[in-house]
Amino acid sequence: MRVYDGHIHLGMPGESKKNFMASASHAGLSGSMMISPEPGSMEEDGCFMPWQRRLDMVLKWSSEVAGVIPFFWINPMEKDADKQVETAVREGAAGFKAICTGYPPGGDRAMRIWKQIAEAGKPLLFHTGILVGTGNSEYCRPLHYEPLLLIPGLRLCMAHVSWPWCDECIGMFAKWNNCRMQGSITSQLYLDTTPGATGICRQELLAKLYGCSLPVEDKLIFGTDLRNRYDEKKAESYILTDQKILEKLRIGKDLQERYFSKNLLDFVETIPKESGRNFGI
Repeated sequence: MRVYDGHIHLGMPGESKKNFMASASHAGLSGSMMISPEPGSMEEDGCFMPWQRRLDMVLKWSSEVAGVIPFFWINPMEKDADKQVETAVREGAAGFKAICTGYPPGGDRAMRIWKQIAEAGKPLLFHTGILVGTGNSEYCRPLHYEPLLLIPGLRLCMAHVSWPWCDECIGMFAKWNNCRMQGSITSQLYLDTTPGATGICRQELLAKLYGCSLPVEDKLIFGTDLRNRYDEKKAESYILTDQKILEKLRIGKDLQERYFSKNLLDFVETIPKESGRNFGI
């Protein structure tokens, strides 16, 4: 069974690509989604990193490491955000990531950028759920993303299943599914199960997701939230934990395959070049 990590951060710019491939291979990965450094990231000399530099970095990783799917982290409030989207699409970004700290995701300015991304045919990953740092989590609650369901053709993923607001997130999925069946929307909603939820909370979350009588089986994406200095032991633990829970829930191998790889590839609508079953092989 192929395993893709659907949530890795390019947080260590100087990290060895060879080391990453070795660690990812040991963890059993066939590929990953890698997210560029965030807006406001700094170089080692303490200078702020221009957005072009952040984009170039993740595209370079994608070009040099088979199986890496590059996502560009964008802030729609920046005055040249539309240019950033245009450039990222032209140069090969597979999708976009955002965290709505200090602005509502349904605000006019942000919605213009989300619509531009949808029109370009690219997916959009949001951090949803409480922030573990000092940032304001107010706009990371699922309900604030309701307006985005109306954007034609948008492929939207709510990361962390909005932990600890997971029930609210499942409720949003129920709304999306109902509107989709009515034919009133053309967006697609995915849920990223990256922790967030661990321990008993994770067992409860996966049981709720697979037991909620909603068509979530082809919309759930596995991820770790690890960095490109990849912690193979932690990754192995996450993979094994979820496999054990899915087995306990009697989720078949075909749906496990969807959870660990195929749903991510559907979300990004691309099949990255793989060097073999695992990285570097």
